[in-house]
This record gives sequence, structure tokens and C-alpha cells, in this order.
Amino acid sequence: ITTSPKVDGWLGGLQAGYNWQIDRTWVIGLEGDVQITGERRSQNGTTSTLIPFSSDFHFVETQTVGGEWKFPWFATFRGRVGALLDPTLLLYVTGGLAVGEFKVSSNTTTTLQRFLGTTSTTPSGAPVTVGTSLSQSTTRAGWTLGAGVEKKFTPNWSAKLEYLYLDFGENTFFSS
Repeated sequence: ITTSPKVDGWLGGLQAGYNWQIDRTWVIGLEGDVQITGERRSQNGTTSTLIPFSSDFHFVETQTVGGEWKFPWFATFRGRVGALLDPTLLLYVTGGLAVGEFKVSSNTTTTLQRFLGTTSTTPSGAPVTVGTSLSQSTTRAGWTLGAGVEKKFTPNWSAKLEYLYLDFGENTFFSS
């Protein structure tokens, strides 16, 4: 199965960097950050199939499948270039290396239940249940690109609003 889950959730982290003002308008800098996230996506489904066997009895097979994708953390190391709109307000673009961890788990349970006759809804005997669980984790390197605005409050403190696009490429899980 190929899927591209859209994870969502909270995130928080730490960031540090250094900037150089090269003239009255232009600023260049380097920054690194690490983010811990609660970003995840779950997907579950159940199907049932009637299996006629004879006039004496029939079976119902029920299969339940569940999957979960998690993005527990990521870090970036980026350069940035910006223009000062006034001495305390910076508009900038940023880009560089991104590294992150991805976790995937899958659970499948199949239950087979026997029923007497061809139309009965009363079970006969105990159901037979089998299941499998798989999980895998990988750390991947990729790239990031973004833009933002930063407001300086003191010589060493500022606040910013930033958008980052992260791309870690494609990965195949549960493959030998």
C-alpha cells in the first residue's frame, strides 16, 4: 500500500542563531533548531465477508486494519538572508538541511466465526482470531525552505513568525 499521510499536531522546540548586518538594509545569518512534535495520523478500518460453506453452516470473516504514522522530532540547520524594513523589523528567506524521525506501525486482526445453517446470525463455537503487528522507525535527511518576519525588541531578543516547508523524500517501510 502506498500512502502519503498528512500528519498534524503540536510542536515546540529550541532555536539558536547568529546574524550579521552587512549594511543598512541587508542581514545574513545562520540558525539551527530542534523541534519535538506530537504530529501523528491514525487510520482504521473493518471489513466483513460472508463465506458460504454448506447447507449446515457458513462463516463470517472480519478483518480489522489499523495504521499509525508519527513524526516525533525534526531539526534544521539553515542560512537566511533578509531585508530590514526598519531598524527593528526583518523580512527574510531561509533554507538548508533538515533531519527528522518517522515512525510507522500497522496492526491487522482477522477473525473467523462459524454460524449454523445458511442464514443464522447466532454464532456456533468460539471464533478463531489471528493477528499481526509491525512497526518501524527511520531517521531521514532532507531539505527545508521558508520565509518569515522577525521583530527585534532588544539587542539580543526578538520574536518571529516563520513558515517552513520540509521535504524528506520518499521512504518504503516494511520492505526487506
